[in-house]
Amino acid sequence: MIFAFIALASLQQEPILSDPTYKELSKLVGGDWSAHPDANTVIRQHFEFGVDGKVIRGTGSVQVHGKTVLYIHSNLGWDPVAKKVTYVDFHNHDTIYMGHVTLKDGWLEYDFNEFADPKKHYDAKSRVVDANHYEFMVGQEKISMERKL
Repeated sequence: MIFAFIALASLQQEPILSDPTYKELSKLVGGDWSAHPDANTVIRQHFEFGVDGKVIRGTGSVQVHGKTVLYIHSNLGWDPVAKKVTYVDFHNHDTIYMGHVTLKDGWLEYDFNEFADPKKHYDAKSRVVDANHYEFMVGQEKISMERKL
């Protein structure tokens, strides 16, 4: 009986795969993204699917004057309680952010806190401009990313 339940559950569509926010985030998968916000800074990102397409994993870095000053490791998955995309992001080895992402008016809106200090709250947003361009904003700063396949 338990095997029949497991088999039936595996045939059901996972909620994350039909979620509009996750579908929009999925457009970031593939190729390498980069930005050069000024003459001395390079931002790089790469996204790929994990867990049979139900997680998006991102890796990235920020370099200033050729030296890496920030490593980024993010995971986007499903929060079954809130029923929305969850966001967990490591910056270097000692700063962790957690929250949710929602799609609103074409923008992916990130609402998150620092894991170690939940009183530190942040909002950010991004949007896919076209197949090879996306932009994200933290505060008033906008970074335009370009994909290289």
